[in-house]
Amino acid sequence: MTGPRPALRICMNASETVSRWYGEYALFLVRIGDTTRAEVCEELRWFKVLHAQALGAWVTNIKRR
Repeated sequence: MTGPRPALRICMNASETVSRWYGEYALFLVRIGDTTRAEVCEELRWFKVLHAQALGAWVTNIKRR
């Protein structure tokens, strides 16, 4: 595993995973009535989703070795 493509794919997968964690925690916070923190988690989730999408564009378009 060498080159930028596998490394970018790992980062993309990590961002997708963290975005799911933020989403699940936001739902938990809503269930216990902490909507303020749930909104923050939702914003963080969207940030990670966009990050993963940007990395995905690089993974798709970077030249293979």
